[in-house]
Amino acid sequence: MIQAAHSLDPEEVVEQLSSHINEGLTSVDSTERLRRYGENILSRKKPKSVGRILLEQLLSPIVYILAGAMFFALFFNHYFEAVAILLVLIINTLIGFFMEYKAIRSFVALQKMVQTVSRVIRDGKEQELPSRILVPGDIILIREGEVVPADARLIEQKGLLIKESMLTGESEQVEKNSNRLSQAVNLTEQANMVFNGTIVTRGNAKAIITTTGDDSAIGQISRMTQEGGEKRTPLQKKLNLLTNWLIIFTVILAVIIVVTGLMTSNDPELMLKTGIALAVAAIPEGLPVVATITLARGMVRLSRKKVIIKELESVQTLGETNIICTDKTGTLTDNKMTVKVIQLSQEKVIMDDNLDTPIKEHQKNDLNELIKVAVLCNNANPGKSEKHGDAIDEALMDFGNRIGFDIENTINTYPEVFQMPFDADLKLMATTNGPPEAYIVNVKGAPENVFKYCKSVLDDGKILNFSNREEWENRVEELAAEGFKVLAFAGRSTNKLPNVNTLLEDLVLIGIIGFLDPPRNDIKQAIQIYNDAGI
Repeated sequence: MIQAAHSLDPEEVVEQLSSHINEGLTSVDSTERLRRYGENILSRKKPKSVGRILLEQLLSPIVYILAGAMFFALFFNHYFEAVAILLVLIINTLIGFFMEYKAIRSFVALQKMVQTVSRVIRDGKEQELPSRILVPGDIILIREGEVVPADARLIEQKGLLIKESMLTGESEQVEKNSNRLSQAVNLTEQANMVFNGTIVTRGNAKAIITTTGDDSAIGQISRMTQEGGEKRTPLQKKLNLLTNWLIIFTVILAVIIVVTGLMTSNDPELMLKTGIALAVAAIPEGLPVVATITLARGMVRLSRKKVIIKELESVQTLGETNIICTDKTGTLTDNKMTVKVIQLSQEKVIMDDNLDTPIKEHQKNDLNELIKVAVLCNNANPGKSEKHGDAIDEALMDFGNRIGFDIENTINTYPEVFQMPFDADLKLMATTNGPPEAYIVNVKGAPENVFKYCKSVLDDGKILNFSNREEWENRVEELAAEGFKVLAFAGRSTNKLPNVNTLLEDLVLIGIIGFLDPPRNDIKQAIQIYNDAGI
């Protein structure tokens, strides 16, 4: 296997892994590597054995008390009571055992059913092979809709977009390329790598596998989660607390009865037997059975809804849930931004779903300037076939199309000459567009950062001094407080092609736009279901 493959050229990775870009590995090499590295699967804890499942049903403080009570009952010749307690223990153990055993068998069967195949080049031929037998050095081919079978360094790609939410938690698609990166780049920024378990949402690619199984990025996460110590469930904690109080209660009760009897009687043996018998009677033998049957019933109900619960106590843990913390973008929402509010110097325009909100005539020129900047400072426009904008870029292009703005003509009239991609520190993006001697600079980004570079503001077609910055900042705060994602747009004209150092000088603020990511159609019903369940 090879580490830091993102910091090497594809050819270097291929050479270090003794593979071939067009021929791939030979069958002999792949067999030897499979023996050396093992199968390309994530290790899992071994399923519980039958003996362990059975034993765990007995490892409970309440069971210990009942067992103790049964032996005391036998000792004092209370056979009926002893047999009753024994039956309780047997019923409780069998119910818990069979429910968990059935769930674990179903879980193991599901794991065996989930077997994926991948397209691999071996012995110079493209073939489909089980993903579990892939090894470092294999050349794989991936395309839209497929799951990446292992961590791999991209060799070549075409319009590749990957959804890495299961690895990073971010729902937005990641644009990939095959360019070499610095070794210090962290995993979430390795645009020339694809990772095990992620999903190809667009495009296709050829890549060489660098790590498999537990050595992959998702494998390391899986291993850490399995190494975490097990915690007691809420039910176990409550039963243990109840058991402790029962022990204290029965001991105190027995002591009080024995001491009281000794003070009023001359038969110590009788008083001792009486105290122990009453203490045994105070133990609720039916508690474990009632708890187990209740949990088993919940387990059966969930199984009918195609939910597998491996342990009985987990049913109660699920029932204890009263708060759910969830990501919003792409989970509660459609992950599709829409333009909802436009703030110009003299007018705030709230767009309805039909985009037919009237705009005052004297503000139309300012609006056109705003949309022009939004279209040109954009990676989703049709003039950039090898690029793909994010949700904001797509929302701006969609908005321009819907209000009838001539996007194609604008792009052709002002071709992009230079682009400063979005900078995480500056929190903005900038482009230079236009023919020689008629350049325009277009900037979009976080309002507080864009404002810093603005010396002027566009107001009804006039360029005025930017003396009302505080007013604009208040407008941004108002929109943000209403739940909008806010971006500022600025630009300027210049006869000289600016360089990186002069690109952001003397900008003219044009306006701000508020975006909303609409909720999914089914989310209201889902939230109502949770509310009805007390969550």
